[in-house]
Amino acid sequence: MERIMLSRDISFYKYLLGFVTLFCVYIMIVYHNDGTTIISAGIVGIIAFIIAYRSYYASTLEFDDENIYVSNKRGGDVIPLENVASFKLTSLQINNRHFWKLFYIDDIGADQSIKFLPRFESLDSFIDKVKMKNPKVEIRDSIGFFS
Repeated sequence: MERIMLSRDISFYKYLLGFVTLFCVYIMIVYHNDGTTIISAGIVGIIAFIIAYRSYYASTLEFDDENIYVSNKRGGDVIPLENVASFKLTSLQINNRHFWKLFYIDDIGADQSIKFLPRFESLDSFIDKVKMKNPKVEIRDSIGFFS
């Protein structure tokens, strides 16, 4: 069975946000006498660093006819498609492309979730395969207020 890439590679954003963090530190050093600039650059730098750090551990998702394969810096998981309970569109986006949140039941019966930025050419195929394995799967493709 051939694996199809489900998630996008977001490593470019990781490096971009790392650069923004370093630039904010540079601004804070150069303008060390201006309190407003230091606070503004510090806030932007902290937010950029947190997002870059979280994207460093971002997962890559692939799927085939039977499973979803999750791989990241911490290791990997295999999730059977029939264990997918639901997935929904979130309000978080990059370049007008929304992240999705996948909810599934792991091997010990606990509810788990994972966010991913899908490749749209493979998202429809993924939805079809999940529906075949689990007809009761819930798909929420509209954005709620607190998604």
